[in-house]
Amino acid sequence: MGDLLSQFHGSLDILRWDKHSPTVIGNHIIILANGDAVDLNRRTGSNLYHPLTPTDHRYIPAVNGISNVAATINVPTHATAGDNEDAVVGRDCVYDRREWVGCRAGVCLRANFHCASAANDLWAIPERPEAVDIRLVPMLCILYLISHLDRANIGNAKILGLTEELSLSGMQYNIALSLFFIPYVLLEVPSNILLKHFTRPSVYLGTLIVTWGIIMTLTGVVRNFGGLLTMRILLGIFEAGFFPGSVYLCSRWYMPRDLATRVAAFFCASALSGAFSGLLAAGLSKMDGVGGYSGWRWIFIIEGLATVVLGGLTFFLLVDSPQLSAKWLDQEEIRYLVIQEFIKEGGQFKEENTKTSWKDVGAMMLNWRIYLLSYIMLCQSACNYGTKFTLPTITKAMGFTSTNAQLMTVPPYIAGAISAVLFSKLSDRYYWRMPFVAAPLLLIITGYAIIMGLKGRLEANIGPGYFAIIVACMGIYPTYPATASWAMNNLAPSKRRAIGSAFNICMGNTGGIIGSYMYLDKEAPTYPTGFGLSLAFGGSALLVAVILELSFMYSNKRKARLTEMEIRETYTDEQLLAMGDKSPFFKYTL
Repeated sequence: MGDLLSQFHGSLDILRWDKHSPTVIGNHIIILANGDAVDLNRRTGSNLYHPLTPTDHRYIPAVNGISNVAATINVPTHATAGDNEDAVVGRDCVYDRREWVGCRAGVCLRANFHCASAANDLWAIPERPEAVDIRLVPMLCILYLISHLDRANIGNAKILGLTEELSLSGMQYNIALSLFFIPYVLLEVPSNILLKHFTRPSVYLGTLIVTWGIIMTLTGVVRNFGGLLTMRILLGIFEAGFFPGSVYLCSRWYMPRDLATRVAAFFCASALSGAFSGLLAAGLSKMDGVGGYSGWRWIFIIEGLATVVLGGLTFFLLVDSPQLSAKWLDQEEIRYLVIQEFIKEGGQFKEENTKTSWKDVGAMMLNWRIYLLSYIMLCQSACNYGTKFTLPTITKAMGFTSTNAQLMTVPPYIAGAISAVLFSKLSDRYYWRMPFVAAPLLLIITGYAIIMGLKGRLEANIGPGYFAIIVACMGIYPTYPATASWAMNNLAPSKRRAIGSAFNICMGNTGGIIGSYMYLDKEAPTYPTGFGLSLAFGGSALLVAVILELSFMYSNKRKARLTEMEIRETYTDEQLLAMGDKSPFFKYTL
């Protein structure tokens, strides 16, 4: 690590205050002249993943009510800002034996170390390269879209004759839906632990994708209920590791405040999978009888083969880590991304080379907030999968033919995708998670309340019923990424973050089991159980989100009462690191 930091010797960045626009300008990371790393791009209430070690934290005075945390390694910092003055690090440098001074307009930031000579200074640290967004996020979104197509296309196959040809009763169909989620839920945490042992995540994830693509293809040739159950269980086993692995991979490439928008892109893909599923099912239904296979069988066969192809491409196209990305990133970009990871991991990488301990697992199991966050995700998943598995049947109950019913599922999912991106961009912009969890939950409540008010008269009230479905989908899809990012932002260090994120997703996905039994064929088309439970889940999740917000606010205020001297006298740096989010230096994201 020393060699890497030495390459940044003298490399500095700009931190600016302005009376009329008190916003931090510049990068998250500042590399001081002695090679130490500083993260100054933080607002009150946000967090460092955990303290940089060894570290000295100071609060820079508030400007127009906004404070910024200066967290440094071994370098005490101090700054004062006037009404219309800027504090600038690095551009104007005065050299002294013991003191470096960065000044502009009489406002200075001082630190006790030697400044590198101007000839050796690398004044500009590159921004996080947009190439990461281009190479990482679209590939993961496409793969997540195909994973949702493969698990939910059974709903499209149902109205094309799957249940009749396999002689399934209503409850047998629900059992087939739910069995997917049992291995899916149980294997998410072990999968993420296993993923951390792979130098190239693309190899691990690519293997999963190719395997579940083969399973999906074979689903198209099953002949009975037992064969369908076997394929659904195997599909759950191999899909289990993909989403938690993808979220963890993104958390390695992005800073916390940038994460929600990227996770939202997955859920945009999830929503679009519903739209594509309807379009593909409408088209593939025309293949009924081709090769002696029914139209519903071709849905599984064609989509399964497409998954195998994409899984093969994953080995070559999915990016792994900055250190392995020299073919498409230059050295300065790689150094920046590695230092960014260094900051997030508390100023050290050594934990990345150690095995996950039972202590880390135990710490996650005893974190009561994880269970509340998981409950919100469970509520979202129940609404999501219940709607996704049943929406073609609901639109058919409005009086549409089978093909048109497939097509009418497209607009609600498009609206959900747009909503997911919009809410997540706002969440990242303001770096405040709770309102962007609560607002979508209110949309869920509104949508299902309207549907409940129609009392099952969908065919007679197509307009209000269809509008309510769109509103509900606009609430369903933003909720999950906002909650997942909220959880990721409040977990530390990385081993616990990997375990905690997988556990959170795992517990949340138990909602898929519930969603599989919410809409019963015998209750069609009124579905009082399904719509009623969806309304209850939305309301209870909103209450839990408020409780979480209050608890995070209380914890931050309690930690703020401790002075740095008191903390240093009580804990060593290693103890602070081991405490994770319970460290007095860790500030929860609200």
